[in-house]
Amino acid sequence: MQVSFNDGDRAIDPSIEPMFEKLAGLCTLPTVAQKVIQIADDSASDATDLLVVIEQDPAVSARLMQVVNSAYCGLRNPVGDLKTALTLLGVERVRNLALTLSIGAVLGRHDTSGRLDPTRLWDHAVCVGTVSRMIAKRSDACHPEEAYLAGLLHDIGLLFINQHLGSLVPRVLALLKSGVALPTAEHRVLGFDHAQLGAYVAWRGHFPPSLVHTIDYHHNPAACPEADATQTRIVAVANYLATRYGRGSVADRRLPAPPEGVLAPLGLNLNALRHLWAELPDAVANVNELTSS
Repeated sequence: MQVSFNDGDRAIDPSIEPMFEKLAGLCTLPTVAQKVIQIADDSASDATDLLVVIEQDPAVSARLMQVVNSAYCGLRNPVGDLKTALTLLGVERVRNLALTLSIGAVLGRHDTSGRLDPTRLWDHAVCVGTVSRMIAKRSDACHPEEAYLAGLLHDIGLLFINQHLGSLVPRVLALLKSGVALPTAEHRVLGFDHAQLGAYVAWRGHFPPSLVHTIDYHHNPAACPEADATQTRIVAVANYLATRYGRGSVADRRLPAPPEGVLAPLGLNLNALRHLWAELPDAVANVNELTSS
């Protein structure tokens, strides 16, 4: 028998549940990021609440202003304060920028341990978030900023595995190089995969169910609960495009093209996928504004 941590999410084998629980307890997001996500899920919160949280971290506030005035945001005139940025960009966009900068400062730092490169992992996360926003706008299937957030966090479990189980990563990579899919390789070595760990951490952190499900099923959107399947399909397509473009989480990793069952509900086909591919260079051209320290 397996134990499911939340309705609709994949079950955890009870033999590894204690280890999984202990590991998940170590996998925490920065305080600012946790507060920002809580505000996002609170219908009673507003722009003022977000402003207060961001200003509690001077480093995040300073970097946020740099990004707001960079080519990534594309504003015509420089902005001098966060309140104006909120007015011009919107609460959701500023929220996502703050999340990106606060999480990236902790999980995206360069590491010379010889395991997965956290800077590459974080670049991939931001690229997938950015491409998810682009697909959401084109398909008009879900809110672009919600798609960005889901894309940004889709591989959070892989970042945590690299951070806390780095000694086992070479075994996973060896299987990956032999042609085994990454989730399968992780199951063989760890007993679970990065999507499942990421979803569990998100669930424990009281993330919205839609975000938990997208993290959990981004490699298998067909199995996602239908209420959250659209967002999951968008992230799956964005993950494929970013990886094929050379901005994958692991060097030389290949992903299969999204099947029709993923593309069609988004109003996409292979021809539309080619158009998205053509737009990709411009979409991710300025991602380094968010990922550089």
